[in-house]
Amino acid sequence: MNQPTLAVISGFLGAGKTTLCTNLIGYLWDKDINAALITNDQSTGLVDTEIAAAGGVNVKEISGGCFCCRCDEFALALDEIVALRESEIIIAEAVGSCTDLVATVVEPLRVDLQRPYRVLPVTVVVDPARAEAVLLGMRVGELGEALHEDVKYIFLKQLEEAQFILINKADGVAVERMDALVEAMEARFPEARVLRFSAQRAEDIRDFWALLQATESRHRPIQEIDYERYARGEAFLGWLNAECRVESLGQGLPATMDDLSDALGQEVHRRQVGRGVEIAHLKVSVVDAGDGVPSGGERELSVVQCVSSAAVPVPVRRCGNVVANGRVLINLRAQAEAAALEEDVRAAVAAVAERWEMKAEVVRLDSFAPGAPNPPYQRR
Repeated sequence: MNQPTLAVISGFLGAGKTTLCTNLIGYLWDKDINAALITNDQSTGLVDTEIAAAGGVNVKEISGGCFCCRCDEFALALDEIVALRESEIIIAEAVGSCTDLVATVVEPLRVDLQRPYRVLPVTVVVDPARAEAVLLGMRVGELGEALHEDVKYIFLKQLEEAQFILINKADGVAVERMDALVEAMEARFPEARVLRFSAQRAEDIRDFWALLQATESRHRPIQEIDYERYARGEAFLGWLNAECRVESLGQGLPATMDDLSDALGQEVHRRQVGRGVEIAHLKVSVVDAGDGVPSGGERELSVVQCVSSAAVPVPVRRCGNVVANGRVLINLRAQAEAAALEEDVRAAVAAVAERWEMKAEVVRLDSFAPGAPNPPYQRR
């Protein structure tokens, strides 16, 4: 096998990293290139991992902290994938509140941990509406620029270390808006290559991969980063991961997986907006948990997501199958106290279960503010 290749994909919450990663792996499979994915989260029970696994992707999840704070564990995960799954390409999707990856992950892999991986140019994915708010001061719905200044600090630091900046969802943005955003990005980050991009377009995936492979890596550690401010920015984000089990009571109209994901997404969104909270990212997945569901390989899944309070939840994956016994994952990141997130999610689950005449149980729920980042390695 050739030297294993690592592609690090970063970007703020809701930018479309998971769509890029899974579609890129699908493209590589079509070219008979074996690829795997490593996801990352501050807790366990990540919808992104569920999406990848549902598509048959070899996926490992680094939980309990960012790649930067779990660099040794990240290196071992890379080794395991290469040794056991013989993957030529490994895509690493960083958690959306993480930055400083070159200094704390990419360079330590090479120097401190002496891993023989070819690391491609660091790529940062950007949601255009969020970027307009941060870079151009444009309003996001009724909540204005929405993100706190210390959260914006993380957003901008992510872009500072990028060699490629992908302005995602470009197919849904007017040309003049995209022109202004590209101009602002290029002026603010002149050393990065800024691309108009859609992770949903096969030709964009193809062209990006060809460009990424052909470009010499110039990994530039962020030279000045205020870790106290970085920690404050993460602390402004309430973090919630919940796993629920739902069971039909056999009364009224049967619920489909899409019914449940739509209803839960809308109900959580409604309650957060009612509090005046800015959502950074909301994802809800529903999978059939009944007997006979395969433990590996592709499986049916329904997913909705929302990337700001000003945007409504939209489908990511659809499955109209009726669900008698289902497993639900809810990932919510918002500028709110963790206790408020938990209250709204528990109330939303109860309301949707009552509406569809189902029994619902929250079997696991973690809600917290991320702890201060404390990477074991830093190379600047």
